[in-house]
Formats: sequence, C-alpha cells, structure tokens
Amino acid sequence: MEKLNVSINDFIVYYDEEVKLYNYYGKQYIEELPKIYKKLADILNSDSFFSEIVYKRLYNKDLHEKTIEELKLYLLIKIYDFDEEIIKKIGNVKTINEINNSEVLDKIKDIFNNSKNMAYFDILYSIVVILLENYVNYLLQSYINDNEPELGNCEGVKDIKQCDFIIDRYHKFKQSLNIEGNPSMPLVDETGHIVIKKGDLFHGTSYSEEVIKSIANRGLESGQLHGIIEDGETFCCVDFFRAKKDSNVDEICKFGKRFTNGENQIVFVINHLDLEHPGAMLPDITDYDAYNETTDKGRKARELVNVAGLPLDYSSGAAILIGVPPCLISSIIINSKIEEDSQKIEFLSSHFPKATIVSRSSGIAIRTPKENYKNRK
Repeated sequence: MEKLNVSINDFIVYYDEEVKLYNYYGKQYIEELPKIYKKLADILNSDSFFSEIVYKRLYNKDLHEKTIEELKLYLLIKIYDFDEEIIKKIGNVKTINEINNSEVLDKIKDIFNNSKNMAYFDILYSIVVILLENYVNYLLQSYINDNEPELGNCEGVKDIKQCDFIIDRYHKFKQSLNIEGNPSMPLVDETGHIVIKKGDLFHGTSYSEEVIKSIANRGLESGQLHGIIEDGETFCCVDFFRAKKDSNVDEICKFGKRFTNGENQIVFVINHLDLEHPGAMLPDITDYDAYNETTDKGRKARELVNVAGLPLDYSSGAAILIGVPPCLISSIIINSKIEEDSQKIEFLSSHFPKATIVSRSSGIAIRTPKENYKNRK
C-alpha cells in the first residue's frame, strides 16, 4: 500500500461546511480555512492511518460507515492531544461507540459537553470525511482508467469490486456488438398503424448524422461513455421509457417529453418480445436493468445507481447497464422535421436496415426492413 501524502490543496468544503464555519468564525472563516487545512494535513500525514482507512474503504463499500467512525475516533485523539495513558486505555478499540473504559468516556464527555469544542470538531470531521470520499472516488476512477481506458468517467462505482464488475459488463457489451440478430417486427393494427406494445422500450435523441452513425455501430450507450456527466441517478446506464400500455406513436412521443417530443427528435424502440424470456435476444445484456429489483441481475445493476433519485419505476422506465447493441432496435419513430426530409429518412434506413421507420404524424411505417434493404442495393 502506497502511503498517501495529503496536500492542503486536496481539501474542499461544501455549503453545509461553509455554514458551520460561518457560525463558528463569522465572516473571518475564509481566513481560517487555510489554517484548518494545514492542521488537518499535518495530522493525516503524521502516520499511515488515513492511507489505511482510504484503502480499506476502497476495496469494500460496505465498510463506509465503519471507516468514517474509525476516522472520528482518530481525529478526536489527535485534535485534543490524548495522552499516552488514555490512548493505552482505548486499546484496540476502533470507534467511539466501542469504548467501555469509564475514564476514556469521561474525557470524551468533557470535550463534547463544551459546545465550542463540539462545533469545532464537527467542522474538522466533516472536512476530513469529504476528503476521504474524494480520495476514494479519485482512486476508483484511476483504477477504471488504468484497466479499461475506453470507459473514461464511470462515476457511480463505489468500490474496486464494482469497478471490476462494470469493466466486465463493458467487455460483454462490446462482444454483443458482433452478434447478428433480427429484432421482432412492430405490431401493426387493422388500420395499418404501428402499435407500441406495453413493455416496449423507447429512447429519444436529436437527429444528427454523427449520432446515428455512432448508434448504428455501437448501439445505445450510457452517456458516460461519451463524456456526458450523469444526472446523479442512473450511473453507467442507458435510460429508456417503458410503454405502460399499448399506445400509438404520438402518445409515446408525448410521454417521453423533451427527449422524444421535439420536431427534430428520433425515437429508437426496442420490442418487449426481444427483452423477455423465452424470446429474449440478449438477456445477459438487457437483464441488467436497474429498475428491476425482482432479479439478481437487476439488483446487481441497482447497486450502481442512486435508487432514491430514480425518476421512474419498472412499469415506466428501464436503465440498462452500459448499453444495448443496435441489433435490438426494432423501429425508429421520426418527428416532423425528419419526415419532411427524404435524405434524412434515407440516411436513417441505410444505417438501420433491420428497423421499421415510422412516421409520428401518421403513425404508419414509412420504410420496412424489406424496403430498407431494397433501397440499399
């Protein structure tokens, strides 16, 4: 284990800490911060404890609460200069809650009974917890970049095991790009209109030739693979809306709001028949849906997302780890600006010959896979 050398430039405070600092120091807190950073850097660099805590947390996300509790006792001892006798009485105990020696407990009680001491310690402890979390996040990103540079920024991973997992999922996804598959045809009702069936997934994006080429080659991928910062919810996933009932294409585009409802939007649809057993085309890819808490794969995917911040549920959304290959795209709905441009339709159909191109305005297929292949010749 390489010993970490903490610099004063490594520290940062957020709004909550600034409020605590203001309440303690007043407007002068800005002048006090460099002194606090220097004091904390000296403490953390005085031995290998901080490095050990960071690496312990790095390899096991389940130890997060325990590591910050261990950090609390460590800081308390250092900040308030516990003498050797008191430290001996603490022994091998790692957290304040584990201490049962009355003399030690009385000393801690005396410290925290003083409101100024309590406020000061709370400030320093909060700053060091932020430092710990930032170090862990930085080392996790470094680990991913060192082992799979193509992944880039994969914020959301919480320990080394999850890094290895997401790297493995990425490799499985890349392998799926070589699979030749034929997506299920969309349902057409008796009037000739396309029906988006309950359970179908759809994902909207603005038309651009660059985006279309990318999706045709690499499928629908998590934005993080393209340098897009996640919204704090579905890290490392590609997001879909899920049809809650049988619907026409106009209803689907309205449901997806700005992602599907603009005049320049195109909407990729994945048929639910290709997602569900026994007809699932690529279950080892699509079963890793963070909205699905009923399966082992779904629960595994949920570990990487901010469950509390998920905007949808399993009846209305899907968040599939890394991405889905282009062979799963069953149909593409085009909005008005695209429908008016025959060159754009041709460009789409030539890049997605297995997909049905559907007019949003009429709800009828403009190009079928047969016609798409025919026009390519």
